[in-house]
Amino acid sequence: MGTTAHPHHRGAREEPPLPHPNADLLERCYEAFERADLATVAACFDRDVAFH
Repeated sequence: MGTTAHPHHRGAREEPPLPHPNADLLERCYEAFERADLATVAACFDRDVAFH
């Protein structure tokens, strides 16, 4: 059973997707949460955030 390339992508190398612009922010926030560093967690959010 062979594999064939998609006809619109002949010979094209698939580039990895770019990370989301907020990926670093989210990672920093989750790491701070794991350490119970609430000051850093709070800094991850806009000052006008409202949680419901």
